[in-house]
Amino acid sequence: MSKYFFIYLILFLFSACGVKKNTITEENQISIKDYPFISNFHEGLRLSMKGRLDESNEKLLTCLEYKENDGVYYALSKNAYSQKKVDDAVLYLEKAAAINPENIWYHADLAYLHFEKHDFENASKQFQLISEKKPENIDWHYGYAQTLIQLGKQKKAIEEPNKFEKLIRINPTLSNQKYHLFMQLKDEDSALKELEKARLTYPYNRDLILTIIQHYTQLKQEDKIIPFLEEMVQKDSNNGLA
Repeated sequence: MSKYFFIYLILFLFSACGVKKNTITEENQISIKDYPFISNFHEGLRLSMKGRLDESNEKLLTCLEYKENDGVYYALSKNAYSQKKVDDAVLYLEKAAAINPENIWYHADLAYLHFEKHDFENASKQFQLISEKKPENIDWHYGYAQTLIQLGKQKKAIEEPNKFEKLIRINPTLSNQKYHLFMQLKDEDSALKELEKARLTYPYNRDLILTIIQHYTQLKQEDKIIPFLEEMVQKDSNNGLA
């Protein structure tokens, strides 16, 4: 019985080796098939890093002859933006997002590119999408509010950071952003109240105090600046304002 067991074991090992050999062969075939794409893609990225953008684009476009790929379109978008071809950058990025819609960073870049082009309608859609997917990102909520202001939706613009504030409570960065939103809407009283409300929780926050100082400096009300400067000096004599 022992003899037959060893014969079976040897046959099994030979069989396993044969399967493994076939698997490796298939992997090699896949690797050989993809090599032109991978080679051109890596070379395209290398050339892009060296600033040789036209040559990089040639390599990246060659990749698309083999297959559609969101990473290639994203790299082409970055090159186009560096070449100040914003329209092309948007087109390439839209193709990347269409292939891989779950990549939130494609949508984030699209939001900012649309905003830069003053295409506030599309910027608003992208900012809304990404701020809903990542509600903890303050900057995206602020970007969404900015686009709403540009579209004349002032009330909704203020509601956006207020909605976010309910999630994270008072936050100096958010309060500063709300101050700037109110100032854009020429509501100075609400802007200052927002900073005052935040200072109840963060009385010595440097950013909040600096915003107040800048506010009164622009209004040329230097007498109102002095108490805030004194506060900062008392808290930190090495802050550069002493």
